[in-house]
Amino acid sequence: MNLRIAHPSKRENALDAIISENEALTADTPLGRAEKMRQHLALGKDEDQIAVIYNCTVATVRDT
Repeated sequence: MNLRIAHPSKRENALDAIISENEALTADTPLGRAEKMRQHLALGKDEDQIAVIYNCTVATVRDT
């Protein structure tokens, strides 16, 4: 078996992509989505990164 360990920055990008795909496929309430955005802010993501993850505008991130 050939295991690979992702570089930390690549791992973070991969996790962002997985979250983005899940958001596109899974229906969520506005409050649930806002809470997830708040958690990402608490983890150090900036508004631009969150907008990309959730496929919305920065204004939407700020308004939630």
